[in-house]
Amino acid sequence: MRKLEEHWDEERGLYVVDESSGEVYEQDELFDLMEEITTEGFGHEPEIDERNKALYESFKFALKQKDFHKSPFGQLFGMSELETRTLAYRIKHQRSQEKLEIGEVASKLGVSEEEYNNWEMGESKPNDTQLKKVAWELGTSVAYLTGKADDSPTFVKFDKEGKENFYQIFHGSLDKLSEQFSNHDITKEEFEKQEKMILEFLEEAPDVEVRRTRIGSYGIAETSSGRSFTFKIE
Repeated sequence: MRKLEEHWDEERGLYVVDESSGEVYEQDELFDLMEEITTEGFGHEPEIDERNKALYESFKFALKQKDFHKSPFGQLFGMSELETRTLAYRIKHQRSQEKLEIGEVASKLGVSEEEYNNWEMGESKPNDTQLKKVAWELGTSVAYLTGKADDSPTFVKFDKEGKENFYQIFHGSLDKLSEQFSNHDITKEEFEKQEKMILEFLEEAPDVEVRRTRIGSYGIAETSSGRSFTFKIE
């Protein structure tokens, strides 16, 4: 009997190794492998072939779905851990990109080196709160780490001068906001809403790091607690 082992690699995706022959099947060859397996396993009786054909078509469709590894069909093929593997790989890869040591990151996250190392090995996963902190410390996003985004966003951490300039933008925003309200360009409700947002940010910002990423002509400023704001880049 053939012994097939499925593997996951960030670059290659899903691939299968036939342990008995050493043959490797890449992701785009899995449909043919599935057809080959069902033919070998069930013979050529007409009613069986029809069932195999239906199974094969279902497999083709399911494998194309983004969350295939979470489905019962995916679990049947031992793929339920792919999400964990993607997370583990990207945490390790991003730490390497940032040139950080395991102990350094673990200390910032407030966890032991062993616990953090287990995340990189795929032995366990950080909870939602921890995952946000991991993304912050590694200069990336939760979406990238979990595989929901293909590319890591480019964040630029502000130096002292950059921070001061950024705070000036927000202080200046208060003046502009008041001017808009005086000119009846915005409603009282909108004025109060935006004023509250700016004041909260200015109150929090001095004690935390601020970073931004650029999307077109807009930037996103984010604090380590997860508060973020969109602003216009002139």
